[in-house]
Amino acid sequence: MFFNDHMKKNTFIICMIYGFTILVRLAFAGDPQAVRELISETHTINIPLPYAQIVMNWSSPEGYTVWDGYFVSFDQNNDSNFSFDEHNTVGNPININQVQFSCSGDDDSYYFHIAPAKYNFETYEYLFGTTSNIGPYRIDTTPPYNLVANVPEYCSENPINIQLSAEGASKVCVSNIGFGSCLEDTWEEVDTINQWNVLSGQGQKIIYVTFEDLAGNPAKTFCTTIFDSISPKAHFSVAVNKKGNSFLGTIMFEEPVTELNELSISADNAMISNFAKQESAYTPIYTFDIKTSYEGLVALNLSENAVFDNAGNGNNAQQYSFTTVQSVPTLNEFGFLFLAGIIVLTGACRIRITGNGKKNCINVSLQNFIIASV
Repeated sequence: MFFNDHMKKNTFIICMIYGFTILVRLAFAGDPQAVRELISETHTINIPLPYAQIVMNWSSPEGYTVWDGYFVSFDQNNDSNFSFDEHNTVGNPININQVQFSCSGDDDSYYFHIAPAKYNFETYEYLFGTTSNIGPYRIDTTPPYNLVANVPEYCSENPINIQLSAEGASKVCVSNIGFGSCLEDTWEEVDTINQWNVLSGQGQKIIYVTFEDLAGNPAKTFCTTIFDSISPKAHFSVAVNKKGNSFLGTIMFEEPVTELNELSISADNAMISNFAKQESAYTPIYTFDIKTSYEGLVALNLSENAVFDNAGNGNNAQQYSFTTVQSVPTLNEFGFLFLAGIIVLTGACRIRITGNGKKNCINVSLQNFIIASV
């Protein structure tokens, strides 16, 4: 009696263990009518990649059914409940465990669908196993476009403003050296860069810009600026116009500058008038008349920041000076004749014979000479 009860108890325990094992296997076992180990060897789910070809691999279902092959599709159908049936399949299933598709896109999402199939010779139709749907696989073979890289045409100090944008770009690398100089830590988000330091030194600077999207597709462009931190310099010149105290002044700059106002020029020991702008091919030339007040040093003064160059540099205050000397009047032919007459008249004399027979010369004034002549 005791032995029978013991046997019944052991049998019950064994049945419980066996039943639990079956439940565990059912809980963790795959669908016997679905493919196993379905994966892409080229792409990762929901990660954009620039590879135009995607390769899918799988293993046969673990059930005992011998399948004739597999119906597959690689498309943009994201229906996780999609199933193959006689209405959406054509032809015969493939009998391999790998397939390759070629595609392209601008971060487009694709899904892979597969179901085992067996031909039923009684109904002359295929019997379908469970359809497996996997994805999205994001295909991005299109680089960023509508690239924008703008900087000021001229600049005078660092940093300079820079405007960057590109459709589809997620990061950007900016360099003063070249396109191939971008390291892992030099990439930044596009909207985080709004200023940039160009290389030191005067002249044109090239800024190299490389955009990348999430898939790593690159797009390159560049922009240029002219670095100029030197103040514009003026050149003065003064020409004598044979009027003694009147001169013609000229001022011009070494580079294009803003309009010069006549109030920005003053003179010591002189008056400035008739200020005028003379157009030239490169930079304006300004002329003006100078009338000195007295002999000596004359100074022309240009105010600070009277003009600005393209980079925004204002000029420094400058002074130009020259010395004037009163000119001796020159004589024409009538002047020489008049002077000669004066000399002759002032040297005229009257001859008189004295009692002892000597001759005396008596000076005659110009007035007497004139009366005597009359």
